[in-house]
Amino acid sequence: MVDFSEQRKYMIDGNLRPGGVRDPVVLKAVGQIHRENFLPENLKALAYIDDDIKLDKENFLMRPNDLLRMILALQIQPSHKVLDVGCTTGYSSIILSFLAGQVVGIDEKSDFLSHARELADLEGIMNTKFVSGSAISGCPNDAPYDAILLQRACLQPAQALVEQLAEGGRLAFIKQTNETFGQACLLEKHHGQLSQRVLFEMCVPYFTQDNSGFKL
Repeated sequence: MVDFSEQRKYMIDGNLRPGGVRDPVVLKAVGQIHRENFLPENLKALAYIDDDIKLDKENFLMRPNDLLRMILALQIQPSHKVLDVGCTTGYSSIILSFLAGQVVGIDEKSDFLSHARELADLEGIMNTKFVSGSAISGCPNDAPYDAILLQRACLQPAQALVEQLAEGGRLAFIKQTNETFGQACLLEKHHGQLSQRVLFEMCVPYFTQDNSGFKL
């Protein structure tokens, strides 16, 4: 029988801390949330590997170290409203719920969203909701957002998504043009102007390009 609690502890002490994730609030959240519950039965044994986990041919859970370093770059405060784009089954959104005042997780798959809602209820998460939305359209009904996490590879975030960023807000995304090289990047909005910088190198599963320029 798999000892998930031991694997979770090893992920924190053996991968996250040495990889630069040392924020106590983030690590407490990671230690408390059962990542295996966010995976189907046939993938639960992979829950704590140091890699992306493909959920199907178009969706994945991001490598924990990459995900958490992107979250930390957003500098989320307890008063912030956060949009989590491509939340799939909700693991990232629930981690974000420990940092922010309000979290909106969006995905295009209704079964993922249903599972995310069930797990949020199971974990007693009250400040997070899950709604249908895409990497292109975002969730304008709840905008503006102090922070946006975009968990999809793209050349640049869609303009409609950028417009949902509040003044002083930050948007973390993955700039990737092939299967072997990408960069986590951060957009910041000040006085209506955007600045962009590279955070670190990383890659995520790379799917078919649609006419928006996104990799979905």
